Amino acid sequence: MNRLERYLGFTVLRAILLALAVFVSLLVFLSFVDEMNNVGKGSFSELDAFLLALLSIPRYSFEVFPVAALFGSLLGLGGLARHGELVAIRAAGISVTQLAWGLFKAGLMMVLLALLIGELLAPAAEVHAQELRADRLHLQATFRSSHGFWARDGDAFVNIRQILPDGGLLGIHIYEFDADNRLRLATEAASARYEGDRWLLQDIEQIRLLGDGVERRHLDSANWASLLNPSLLGLLSVKPTMLPLWGLYEYIAFMRANGQEAGLYQMAFWSKISTPLASLVLLLFALPFVLGSPRSGAGAGQQMMLGILLGGVFYLLNKGMSLAAVAYGFSPLLAALSPSLLFLGGAVWLARRRL
Repeated sequence: MNRLERYLGFTVLRAILLALAVFVSLLVFLSFVDEMNNVGKGSFSELDAFLLALLSIPRYSFEVFPVAALFGSLLGLGGLARHGELVAIRAAGISVTQLAWGLFKAGLMMVLLALLIGELLAPAAEVHAQELRADRLHLQATFRSSHGFWARDGDAFVNIRQILPDGGLLGIHIYEFDADNRLRLATEAASARYEGDRWLLQDIEQIRLLGDGVERRHLDSANWASLLNPSLLGLLSVKPTMLPLWGLYEYIAFMRANGQEAGLYQMAFWSKISTPLASLVLLLFALPFVLGSPRSGAGAGQQMMLGILLGGVFYLLNKGMSLAAVAYGFSPLLAALSPSLLFLGGAVWLARRRL
């Protein structure tokens, strides 16, 4: 990067980080207020609410990164335009294409930051938050391992490989012991749904240990009365969008192997890929709104307001496409990339009008 590109990139990235800090601070405060509703339940305290709000920072940072990129780039580039620096840059022979290329280089650094947050910080923070919330709100012994979620259920130990966002379970292993702590029954079920006050297990394999041998049997379905319920398990389930890409890939393969619908996780997978790309697109989308020489402060303000409104449109369009892809089953890849492609086309069209 040459000196001009470094200056342009530093100005824009500083403004983006400022916008990100403002958005995330507001969301964290609202999260703290929401967590305060749990104070007094179990051993949940005000300090726990504060810690959970802090742990939500990486998640919110990743979720609002594209919108912060648009707001921040409008703020940074708008400051350069107000001080006449963009006019001077254009007068020095720097074309719109060269400006866009300089922003693109700065945007690559921003993409790396978004990937760092989405792949490393947010998943780890989300897991810690869910475990802390469950520990403070419930006395039941639960913990998470590389083999899924473990809990004690009376005289049985339960291992659940995957907790779905809708409350369903995949890969359930139940180990029941007798009064002498000897294993007497091992049950493995492919999936489970909560119906009424108990779980309905599907595709079950059981091994019963008898005094003189082992008895095996297969059941299509069976009821399972357990102290575990969807409310408790919901506290320990991590949102699909907060899982790392490799984790989402493994979950999708696991669900397909078990004949389960993986649309929600496919959408989350492509959304995690598209979020950094969307941040880059929205950064470039801000450039046409500050090019030229507005005749009045009101005109510049109108351009900024239009850009801000379009940022809101992008956010709603992105969410709407994700929900529609899951509900109607069309391509998650198309749903994830179409808002970015639409705005990229809009950025190119607007930039050409400014040439």
